[in-house]
Order: sequence, then structure tokens, then C-alpha cells
Amino acid sequence: MNAPSVEMIAADDFAQIRAQVREFVRGEVVPREREIAETDAIPADIRQKAAAMGLFGYAIPQEFVGSPAR
Repeated sequence: MNAPSVEMIAADDFAQIRAQVREFVRGEVVPREREIAETDAIPADIRQKAAAMGLFGYAIPQEFVGSPAR
């Protein structure tokens, strides 16, 4: 069995992704951390926004139906 190929992300691209995720977490998740802790669940609207940003499956290689590299 061959190991899946790994696509490298350029440092500038990774910095942009990290900044977008940081902004999302600070703006959407942190203000609702009490709700998340009390319900032990991520609200559907936050999950939908994260999915729309392409965060679901980002670390899964595309050949295994992960998100395409950005």
C-alpha cells in the first residue's frame, strides 16, 4: 500500500489561513464559549460557517475526499 502524497502549503498561504481561522474563532466561537461548554456541542450555525470556510476535512488528503488545497 502506498502512502498518500502530501501537498505542501506555501508559508504565505498558511499564514493567511491561520489568520482567517484566528479571526473566525475570536469572532464566532469565543463569544459563545459558555454556550458551547454548557451544551457540550458546537452550535449548528458555527459548524455551517466553519464548513463554508472549508475547515472540515482540511487535513484529509483530497484523494480521501478531503478539502482541496487552497
